[in-house]
Amino acid sequence: MHPTSLLFGLLLMFACPGRMLAAEDLSPALPSGTWEVHGKAKLRGQDVAARFWLRLLPTDPVYGRNRILQVVYTPPPPAALGGTHLSDTPFVLLDPRSRLMAWNDRGSSSQMQPATGMYIVGRDRTTSDDTNIIVDEKKFSVERGWDRSLAPLLLALLWQAESTASLPCVDLFGDAPTTMLSWHGPLVTCGQDTWRVVADANGRLAKLLDAQGGELVSVSAWLATGTVASPTSSSEKSSGAK
Repeated sequence: MHPTSLLFGLLLMFACPGRMLAAEDLSPALPSGTWEVHGKAKLRGQDVAARFWLRLLPTDPVYGRNRILQVVYTPPPPAALGGTHLSDTPFVLLDPRSRLMAWNDRGSSSQMQPATGMYIVGRDRTTSDDTNIIVDEKKFSVERGWDRSLAPLLLALLWQAESTASLPCVDLFGDAPTTMLSWHGPLVTCGQDTWRVVADANGRLAKLLDAQGGELVSVSAWLATGTVASPTSSSEKSSGAK
């Protein structure tokens, strides 16, 4: 399916948002308004950090009052995702508590859409002998959550000091099993991985470190309602950002 056709199909789907978590909801709520986060990230399968840019848009009634997250980043290489190809500018839709509701990869046929109690994923994949591109489909019977590859960037957007969260973490486009991502203060666990957050002066994520102290994410700037502030700048407080 052409990415543009998928996008218009999603317009119809999200007039009726998917099922919410039945258990106690410990997934983080999205901040109101428009936010941008700039920085560098070294995602799975990458040797060096590359620049990323996130923009979270306000609630959109066209998408069932979900939130568009615009992403510009260097995606994990196909080798880290079992051969799946991802573009660097996906269309991502989040519900009010930051859980993934859609993924349209624009530059490839990789995409995700929700169904009752599951995700349905199409993956644009290279065959094992690297001679053909195929699109396969897989389904996850899982509550709404985050994607494993995008999780470090979502942490940059949503982590706050003294906060607590726990939600499913699904490898949408790879082959790793579904696990739980959780944090309490600076300690973050994602399955067998342990990460540590270094907070800035405003209690947001300035750096995300792996278990060996290697830098996975560094945030260089925030943009909120038209005011730019560095992660350690006190000007963010005077701008009215929350």
